[in-house]
Amino acid sequence: MDPRDEKSDNASVASGDSSTAYTPTHTTEHDVSLHNDSPSARESFTPRAPSEGKTYMIRHRDSGKVIGLKNGGLGLEDNSDPQVGCYWNCVRNLGWFGFCETSSANFLGRDGNFAFRATEKLHLPWERFVVEAKGDRGCHLQSPHWFSLRWVGIGGDGRTLVDVTSSDHAAFWEFVEV
Repeated sequence: MDPRDEKSDNASVASGDSSTAYTPTHTTEHDVSLHNDSPSARESFTPRAPSEGKTYMIRHRDSGKVIGLKNGGLGLEDNSDPQVGCYWNCVRNLGWFGFCETSSANFLGRDGNFAFRATEKLHLPWERFVVEAKGDRGCHLQSPHWFSLRWVGIGGDGRTLVDVTSSDHAAFWEFVEV
């Protein structure tokens, strides 16, 4: 590699199977279509499950808000806010999905109190997820809870991600590749 191409101040490195991709460490303007949170724009989107090695915004189907980190706190956020870290690298480990927020390098996971957080740097058992596509409704996210899987839902405040015991209360998610 040419030493002139190494700009540690301006790029972060994500390694894949056999190539290296350089990505900016700062937030850039999103595609305008990603900001369109109108019901008609969300209805025209065809949800699909994520793929390992790709980066996504994880958007709540009903509200149009995304899972994001703001000032260290995890919740549903407006993706146009420049202070929100809402890009998630998708990884697979032992068959489980994991989602690592790109600016903090923290994995999405359970907090032990029936909610979720993004504080761990490793894809540990509480940072494991199953993604189940549900046709044009979106995808369900499930995470292990002792000897069962529980769904990711939305708390009463409309912002907090919570553990729910029934798919009837589970949120539908879209994985929007960025």
